[in-house]
Amino acid sequence: MAMLLCRTVWLRHYDGRADDQYYGRHRYVTAGNIPHEAKNFVPTADGRLLGFVEVRNWGNINIDRLGASSNDTEVSGVTVVWCAQHPSGYGLIVTGWYLNATVYREKQPEPSGWGLDDGEWPFRILGRVSDSQLVDAGLRDFVIQPPGLPRNRLVFGQADIAYVEQRHPNLAAKLRAYVSGHGQVAEAAANAVRGDGWLGGGAVDPEQNVRVEQAAVDYVTAHYESQGWTVEDVSDRDLGWDLKCTRRGQLFCVEVKGRSPACPAPVALTRKERMQFERAVNDAGWASQYRLAIVHEAVVLPTLRLYRHTSPQGWHCELTSEGITTQPLGLLIQPNS
Repeated sequence: MAMLLCRTVWLRHYDGRADDQYYGRHRYVTAGNIPHEAKNFVPTADGRLLGFVEVRNWGNINIDRLGASSNDTEVSGVTVVWCAQHPSGYGLIVTGWYLNATVYREKQPEPSGWGLDDGEWPFRILGRVSDSQLVDAGLRDFVIQPPGLPRNRLVFGQADIAYVEQRHPNLAAKLRAYVSGHGQVAEAAANAVRGDGWLGGGAVDPEQNVRVEQAAVDYVTAHYESQGWTVEDVSDRDLGWDLKCTRRGQLFCVEVKGRSPACPAPVALTRKERMQFERAVNDAGWASQYRLAIVHEAVVLPTLRLYRHTSPQGWHCELTSEGITTQPLGLLIQPNS
């Protein structure tokens, strides 16, 4: 099944409501116009969804790259993934998708009988409610394109459509896994938002927290073991770190934090964990041994950030070179780029 990525403005609901505030850098929107994609998730009476994505100069979508022949006006069976820039600067985030969608080469007029009296609402993609998903704005956590990527790694250029399978097959595979396992991802993310007490909401889900933390520990353990380290889990000793890693006379003490969301969501440190974290800032010897491992989306599609402190660079990820921002309340660690 072919996959097409479509970049739109950020909205919470995409159902046409007047108070659905939008965020985006599209010139049409910044000029004060209502984005056409504002109704991408408004169902028709027979359960269809009419999706809009901007194509430069009102041109055509190259459906030949989605399996159509040069004479075809449409192609069916396409997975269309919608994404938008996160208002908080996390990058380009998945907002929803249409499965088994029909993608049209040319812009289509609003069909008669759709029941809208507020101007023209053209569409380019036809989906069905039963095969589609709008991700709740608070649970959108799949990062398509983080900020600060070099040009040769960008998924999107100036155009708002991307034929991801040709240029980024690994991303396409991760997207398929995310879409197919979205029920697990949404549940894990919801539990993280509701259950982490320092986030200030709802009841704690201890079982989910244990699953996320154990998945993170397992992932970090496998990361070090694959590089020839011997790893011992010392989390039950209340040392302020979780893993003791040794290799040819080297010693790493690794504190592991697992998170359900894939965005750079913050993690909190306990009092003893905070002591070891702050010790690394002032003790170069300890800094050479101490690592803070953060595993985002730990249960389904793990992404590892591995932080160390060096002078004068400060805290930085050994895998991505990004830094972190600290917040005082219980010492929250917020990855940044």
